Amino acid sequence: MDPALAPHYAKLAGKMSEEEFLARIRAARAEFGDLLDDEALALLVLDELGFNEGAFATLDDLSGRGEATVRVTVARIDPERTFQREGRPEGRVCNVLVSDATGEARVVLWDKDVDKTLDGTLRVGARITLVNARVKESRWGVELHVGPWTVLEVEGAPDAAKRKLLADVMADPEPAKPRDRVEGALRQLHATRVQPKPEGGVEFLADLDLDTPEGRVRVTLHDECVKQARALAPGARVAVDALETRVRGTADELHTTARSRLTPQ
Repeated sequence: MDPALAPHYAKLAGKMSEEEFLARIRAARAEFGDLLDDEALALLVLDELGFNEGAFATLDDLSGRGEATVRVTVARIDPERTFQREGRPEGRVCNVLVSDATGEARVVLWDKDVDKTLDGTLRVGARITLVNARVKESRWGVELHVGPWTVLEVEGAPDAAKRKLLADVMADPEPAKPRDRVEGALRQLHATRVQPKPEGGVEFLADLDLDTPEGRVRVTLHDECVKQARALAPGARVAVDALETRVRGTADELHTTARSRLTPQ
């Protein structure tokens, strides 16, 4: 076992074999990809098993940290705000006041994570866990920023396995086919971000919002599709094909693949 994982496994105190512990870490890695390192995945496994209380920082102990993992309760959700970026699409930000037994702090959500305050994922009174949140000192005090490598979990929200079980139980006799194509008018192309690849190097991603007959649909573009989208004007009608659906937490996300293309309509 990796020496960095040994202290985490020690918290199980013989309640699980080393092989099963590592297998759970591999399963978590399959869900979160390269967003988290093995130590962070080990914390998630311990949290799931109820053995991770000692791994959480308290809100009064955040100063001087670069990153932190906390378990807190949502006390207030401020209205969403937008801001202008020079040469880039409009940005979105939302502040969420959270608390624990030691005090309060502000969690800052950016761009697509703001949707969590609109779709009911985040609500006042919800107990949440933030893994690898970036700690920042500001004039308002210590803040926790949710970034690309942060995992935000809401206590009581069904995990991927439970969601699949519910879908199987409630499925129609003729299950719907996976959505592999979407057409609509370009509403907004969000800022490009960079993410490391498991095999090395990086890939470029950007979220594309389309207005479709069914409502707004968001597609996460990868690499070449990001370049294609940059050439489109706001309001342009476009079709995106060869999509795949990925489950992240309690939400399904549409992502482009190596075969995907953006075709003006």
